[in-house]
Amino acid sequence: MFSKQELVDLHPLLRRLSGQAVWCMFEEHGADPDDITAFLDLYERQKDRTLETFGLALGNAGRAEFYAMLVRVGDNARPCAYCKRVHNRVLLLDDPDLPTFFPPYGLGCPAKAFLLTRDDFSALKNPVFMDTTQKPPSALLCSDWIFTYPWREHRGTREFFDVECISMP
Repeated sequence: MFSKQELVDLHPLLRRLSGQAVWCMFEEHGADPDDITAFLDLYERQKDRTLETFGLALGNAGRAEFYAMLVRVGDNARPCAYCKRVHNRVLLLDDPDLPTFFPPYGLGCPAKAFLLTRDDFSALKNPVFMDTTQKPPSALLCSDWIFTYPWREHRGTREFFDVECISMP
């Protein structure tokens, strides 16, 4: 079992994106403080869910409960070229590069990881594996649309980054 801080330290993006770093990025783009606060509320909740799934993935590598990770991008998302490339791709949890390929890949990244049991994996028709020779971009930002989105208008509504908004294939 990993602590929250250990998981943050293992994730290539999240270890670099503190709340203060995110706030400064928004300020540099002239975002309204109310929008920044609303975004950070959503971001922290999504980060907690991501870390929970990430911990399950790392803790279950090679075990029976979960077998693989499927990356999906929501239908209404604004994916970057890399996210388009890994959409509906699978990576086995025992892959040593799992932390490198576990989304998100940048701030505002619409990619989500779904953990698959062996039965889930077997039910996929012709699963396509991730090309692990093509690493995710190392930029902090997936897309700058997040700086102009009116986050405060959506405070208290269904979260934009909510994994449940994405249906499984």
